[in-house]
Amino acid sequence: GPLLPRFSMDWPWPEFNPMSIRILYLGNELANKGWSPSTIDTLAPLFRRDHQVRTYSSLVNQGIRFLHMAWGILVNSRWAEMILVDTYSGRALWYARMATRMGRAFRIPVVLFLHGGELPSRIRKQRGQMMRLGKRATALVAPSGYLKEAFEDLGYPVHLIPNYLDLDQYPLIERSVVRPNLLWVRAFQKLYNPDMAIEVVESIRRNHPDAAICMVGADKDGSMERIRRQVIDMDLEERVEITGRLPKEEWIRRSKDFDIFLNTTNADNTPVSVMEAMALGMIVISTNVGGVPYLIEDGVDGLLVPPMDPEAMTQAIEKVLQDPQWPSTLSRNGRKKAENWDWEKVKVQWESLFSRLINAN
Repeated sequence: GPLLPRFSMDWPWPEFNPMSIRILYLGNELANKGWSPSTIDTLAPLFRRDHQVRTYSSLVNQGIRFLHMAWGILVNSRWAEMILVDTYSGRALWYARMATRMGRAFRIPVVLFLHGGELPSRIRKQRGQMMRLGKRATALVAPSGYLKEAFEDLGYPVHLIPNYLDLDQYPLIERSVVRPNLLWVRAFQKLYNPDMAIEVVESIRRNHPDAAICMVGADKDGSMERIRRQVIDMDLEERVEITGRLPKEEWIRRSKDFDIFLNTTNADNTPVSVMEAMALGMIVISTNVGGVPYLIEDGVDGLLVPPMDPEAMTQAIEKVLQDPQWPSTLSRNGRKKAENWDWEKVKVQWESLFSRLINAN
């Protein structure tokens, strides 16, 4: 059958008329299985405040999860008014490919919500396949200019709807006096380079023997055990705390004891943990990769350093520690930017998208 009509996603937004939409949301809904919360885990409950939402899938095995999602589309084909798909690189692209084909067959609009710092690399390697994926989708949404530009290079319009925060959950503590107390919040995975954080602690202790770091996150590929051994080998047991995965409320509560937030990743899009640190007023120092430069303005609301360069990150920490005025400015500016990500503002953009999808169909 013919493709569903594509519509312009440019500003200005039309005035939104509230309506309840039946949304079928596909993604890795695995937070209740011990995984780190993904977008579907946090966004679906917010959509349910105003819409009817059914989600697939919370099954752990990826192949079975894929089949469960396909089954979800089949059994809800008469119910769903829209399919929303969290779209990542790697094998998770199967979900998006399947959803766009089935959505086309059942004439249901399909929105691909693009995620993952490695997605542009996949676009470069598999341009033809990604172009077909973009063609089948009714609309493409990206949370960063990084992914927006990457997909628009294929010739398809992408609307920017940022990731969101509920700012009421993030009490601001302005860091006017900064200590070498570091916080790292990410999954223990090679991609996120937790080794660099340990190297930074070892380096910064040359001038600041009291420097310490708390590392929060689940183990994804065995990196946590490797880091634990590294900490012992470097005699840093008293300087490095590894908590494993903590509930969001717990690490936010503990964040008041830390002043500097490190993001050491080798590839990224718009890491929510960095957004959260900015909302909390922490001084964010991150590698300059992927979508991070779209999130942080270097020297204004955070600091950027080259990836895999612990010495550059150490020097950035030193600059913050030595300047009595700069930390307060970075802290305030980070929080000010985070106010643009409050759910009440982001919600308006999603609702306008939903309205236009339904009206166009």
